[in-house]
Amino acid sequence: MAELPEKLKVLSDKIKNLLAEEQWNECINTCTEFLRLAESETAVPSTVKAEVHEFLGDAHWGKGDLDSAFASGDAHWGKDDLDSAFASYNQAVKLNPRYLTAYYKRGLARALKKDFVNAFKDLRHAVEHVQGFARLDAPSHIASKVQSAEIFEHLLKIWMTVMGIKTALICSPSQSPKSVFHYTSLNTLQKLAGMGKFRLYNADYMNDSEEGEAFWKIMKEISEEICVHGFREKIYPNKNEESLSPVYIGSFVRMNESRKHDPNDGELTLWRTYGKNAGVEAAGACLHFDISQFAERPTQSFDGMPSPPEESMYKVVYANGGAPTKCLDDYEGLLNIFKELAYELDRISQVQVSDLEKEVALRLTRELLDDIRFLFKADYYQDERELRIVQSHYTPGQEESGGHSGDVKEDENHHPPRLYLTSESLDFRAVTLGPQTPDILGWQRWLKRKNSDLKVHRSNIPYGEKNPVTESKQ
Repeated sequence: MAELPEKLKVLSDKIKNLLAEEQWNECINTCTEFLRLAESETAVPSTVKAEVHEFLGDAHWGKGDLDSAFASGDAHWGKDDLDSAFASYNQAVKLNPRYLTAYYKRGLARALKKDFVNAFKDLRHAVEHVQGFARLDAPSHIASKVQSAEIFEHLLKIWMTVMGIKTALICSPSQSPKSVFHYTSLNTLQKLAGMGKFRLYNADYMNDSEEGEAFWKIMKEISEEICVHGFREKIYPNKNEESLSPVYIGSFVRMNESRKHDPNDGELTLWRTYGKNAGVEAAGACLHFDISQFAERPTQSFDGMPSPPEESMYKVVYANGGAPTKCLDDYEGLLNIFKELAYELDRISQVQVSDLEKEVALRLTRELLDDIRFLFKADYYQDERELRIVQSHYTPGQEESGGHSGDVKEDENHHPPRLYLTSESLDFRAVTLGPQTPDILGWQRWLKRKNSDLKVHRSNIPYGEKNPVTESKQ
């Protein structure tokens, strides 16, 4: 800031401290006091007043928790604060027409107010002059890639529905079981214990060959109900765009604590299905993970943008083959969000723009859908009560790549090598070895040598025990 009279300098320093401490109400009062006093001080330049108006907008934005409104795709939260934030950013732009940060923030406010045409203008103005703005959030990223306000509007509405779905499915660590579990082979256990980080493998390697199909069955039923058709084929004109997925998934299960045995011993059906080693059932390992450090709100990553600083974990929804949309009944408002999504997917698949603009629009649509289409599975998997981390990473040959190629690693024990990302949030804190695992003592010694704090024990479930849930279905 420019040199200010002492009383305004004191208020200026106080405003910055209050913003850093997220003391929103006091910050609003202090900004208001600064601007009132500044009106009688002819020496205060308009650029300084513009900056304080921006700070005032930031305080209203924080007070209304408008970041959460973006994260959920819900533009109705904190409406009064949204209006106040917009008015403050608008005043900042008027006082300093070269203030690009204020244009950027006003654009975000306009996007939440669903003034998409003017939001597009503001965000385009900001990203054209400062490249870094395009990497901060989805609206700015979309604005940096498209040329028309119409496409921007459709994509932003799709993004809002995607974030609404993710909000409904997020596994909030503060409201969920502290531990989740992953069954795997001893070979994988050895790799993970050595490197200390969990691997998210590309979706092409998942056990279910129908990954992503349950989502489209739900969309098909909904689209027929609202009389829109055929957008899947238009959004994915090349089948490889869908089958060669850029998505990386970490899969986990929640234990059924109603079992008579110790839940940490695992589930017999999962030992048989996933806890194998060299083809031998129940001879692998079950890894225990603490999810308390996971994000409480959804995250969204895009091609060319850095990975979110926090990972989120989501519940998997199990769709009945005969009535796929019935699975949405357990989630308030989710059916209506799906209807909005189907409508916007139909709109963007039919929009009349240049071929180049259309391809950009469809590519961004595919990126958005990648974040949710693997959160739905067929109902015959429902006993697994699965949770998932889902992250997209676009590599050359699939989509326009602006990411860091070093993020994707190769597991050369497979032919061809399997691609994976590492999760920064997941370190396992305990291991249950399967009831058929050989040389338990040897594994315990080796694992303790790798990590002396690691808890290791053998599952006490007798191999061959009948599972009451499975038995009841037969």
